[in-house]
Amino acid sequence: MKIEPVVAECDLAELLAGITPDNIHHQVDFGEAVGKELLQ
Repeated sequence: MKIEPVVAECDLAELLAGITPDNIHHQVDFGEAVGKELLQ
């Protein structure tokens, strides 16, 4: 058996067009910073 990579040909506009209110995830809150994280 030989495993080969699959090369998908699509562009960002196609991928973004597939995002709908029905399939987008909700925002996730990880809480307050506990170290030297820098969130911008």
